[in-house]
Amino acid sequence: KPEDYLCYFLMMHCGMRRKEAAFARWSWIGDNCITVREEEDFSTKSGRSRNIPLSDAQIAFLRSRQKNRDHILPGAKTNRYRTIPDRIAKIIRKEGISGSKSAHELRKYYGANVATQLGLFEAQKYLGHSSPNITSHYYADLIEAKPVEVKIL
Repeated sequence: KPEDYLCYFLMMHCGMRRKEAAFARWSWIGDNCITVREEEDFSTKSGRSRNIPLSDAQIAFLRSRQKNRDHILPGAKTNRYRTIPDRIAKIIRKEGISGSKSAHELRKYYGANVATQLGLFEAQKYLGHSSPNITSHYYADLIEAKPVEVKIL
């Protein structure tokens, strides 16, 4: 379903939490990022806004699916927060991906990817963690080890 893929996209390619994806608005999309920010009916977990950089192709993808509504995902809050992410979680479990919060595994994959490619501090910033220790604690086991060359002098 198109709305399921939009939710998947927000979690997998933007690292959004379930609640953030449910309350994500079209107005959050800028020229090169999506800004997760406080709204009248939504508070971020940290209480702070954060910019998640997106490529031109990702911005174009999102804008091509823009509808005449405030929220990116359609429907009432229950549909955006429960129904759509639960369908994604069911697919994830069916594919054998484990985790106590199946849909959250997409965010973890995003975080591990950012940490591997750009470093722990960038991952912390994009995920909205208050410290790199939190990012390291929850994502370190997913980060692929890079070979290190040790030179003995």
